[in-house]
Amino acid sequence: MKKGVNTLLWAGMFTDKEIPLIRKSKKAGFDVCEVPLFDPGAVTPDKVRSAADKAGVEMALCCVVPPEANPIAPQKAVRKRAVARLRKLVKVCNAVGGHILCGPTYSPVGLLVGRGRTRQEWRWCVQSYKEIMPLAEDLGVTLAVEPINRFENYFINVIDDVLELIEDVGSPNLRAQLDTFHMNIEEKDSPAAIRRAGKKLAHFHVSESDRGVPGTGQVDWPGCFKALRAVKYDGCLAVESFNAALKEIAAATCIWRKIAPSQDAIGRGALNVIRKYW
Repeated sequence: MKKGVNTLLWAGMFTDKEIPLIRKSKKAGFDVCEVPLFDPGAVTPDKVRSAADKAGVEMALCCVVPPEANPIAPQKAVRKRAVARLRKLVKVCNAVGGHILCGPTYSPVGLLVGRGRTRQEWRWCVQSYKEIMPLAEDLGVTLAVEPINRFENYFINVIDDVLELIEDVGSPNLRAQLDTFHMNIEEKDSPAAIRRAGKKLAHFHVSESDRGVPGTGQVDWPGCFKALRAVKYDGCLAVESFNAALKEIAAATCIWRKIAPSQDAIGRGALNVIRKYW
């Protein structure tokens, strides 16, 4: 099983300045370095790929979509920008040697409109992905769609939403991502959600119920890992948490108190959970 870490554990947005975190990921005991690329032009792909090759780690990308490039916006020009931006991210993912582009790529995090999604928004979303996926297929990049909780997004909150989207888009490279933090809020039964995802599951975030040290909260780790084994999951298990010392990260993730003794303690806790239950 590949063990990964999202560099948001230590820093904010990933740029060329954060390239040393790739080596840090390897030294911390991880096989995959997942980087948050919120701006497709923020890195020099050759430099990232070279650093990953030297460190001996695989690369994965995560991203969000900004309001000005929202795939479900009513304005056609905004949806067009969203498709172009996600296509750029697919190209960068391939250029750095990655095969996974994950995250809530369907609508902006934090954009709440006071209602649930509409059928028209769903159609716009499906169409946007249909315009992106041929390139992803050609380049061997999988888009792993992550459902996130209702306090951060109104469009996709549970695995059943993602599975419906995958069915409607119809691309083998559109698959699911699950995160134990969000599942702990939204799913009735996290292990059951993993089983429903089955072979559609391409990426998995190991996150405690309070985003703190995995193994110290309410997540059903034994049940989740039993379900992962049951579906023969063979992707990456990546720890995702955030550095609350960075004001922009604390504000974006609503972390207002100390949730762990240190950032490295969160990474060690994730490795311990993976080793214990896998």
